[in-house]
Amino acid sequence: MKKSILLFICAILMFFAFQTRAMAKDNVVAYIDLMKVEAGVNELKPLIDQKNQLEIQFEQLRNQKQQEFAQAQASGESQEQLKKLYDQINQELAAKEKEVEAARAAIDAKLQTVLPKIKTAIDTVAKQVGASIVLDNAIVWWGGVDITDQVIAKVNGQ
Repeated sequence: MKKSILLFICAILMFFAFQTRAMAKDNVVAYIDLMKVEAGVNELKPLIDQKNQLEIQFEQLRNQKQQEFAQAQASGESQEQLKKLYDQINQELAAKEKEVEAARAAIDAKLQTVLPKIKTAIDTVAKQVGASIVLDNAIVWWGGVDITDQVIAKVNGQ
């Protein structure tokens, strides 16, 4: 009796093991680099380039103003003059930072209109490669199929 129960349980376990192995052969994991997709979408490129240029200008302005302030300190300017210069520098930097934030907001707004196209492209490409799941490349350590370039081409209508 015990042997037949044990044999039955072994048979069930082997059945599930073979089923799992067969199912694993059918499952394809795909991954996508969303940052690369965002940078590769033609509709977003001009906005991203503008934002990057503004960020560079901001960094250059900040470095220039830090040097100006250091020179004013080294030349022996009074505390009142240094305070005035400090306030002026902060106003200029705040204005430039608002430009950068406006550029980021424009990208976010445009991304909301492009996101459905990206999702549709991901769905289409995933089905073409037979993927049962698509993950962000940041969580895939090994294996899988990279569909990033195919998704970018699909979104850009190529």
